[in-house]
Amino acid sequence: MQLQNTVYPARVLSLTPLQRKFQLYLSTGETLTARRVVLAVGAGKPIIPDWAKQLSSLHLRHQLCHSSQIDLRKLSLRGEIILIVGGGLTSGHLALGATKLGATVILMARRDFQEKLFDADPGWLGPKYLKGFWAETNWYQRFQLLQTARNGGSMTPSV
Repeated sequence: MQLQNTVYPARVLSLTPLQRKFQLYLSTGETLTARRVVLAVGAGKPIIPDWAKQLSSLHLRHQLCHSSQIDLRKLSLRGEIILIVGGGLTSGHLALGATKLGATVILMARRDFQEKLFDADPGWLGPKYLKGFWAETNWYQRFQLLQTARNGGSMTPSV
């Protein structure tokens, strides 16, 4: 199953917390209500945008959470509208899983979705780029090399 047939094609311009829900204002001029908002932004340590930090203080932990806190096997999502923030493979997998469970999914990302087999150039799998990486002694510079190589998240063609 591919996402283009199951994901609502609009951008979320803003969202407002309601009692146990969120009002989503879309680029189409429409508004939708979502019971859950999932942040799928960044690998490893959860990255929480400032706007989400402000909302998380409103005790919306079950409605606004990071992707690392989601276990779709334990959720009943039929008929729900869910906003997933992020443009990488985790976002795509969560969107596919949620649609299989009967939810309508809106994917929001800061840039156009990237379709690639791998986040990084295949040269990173061997000595072509790794020689320079291992030669770099500054840990911060190494991290920057990795971030540049990934160029943000992407989704595989099958997603």
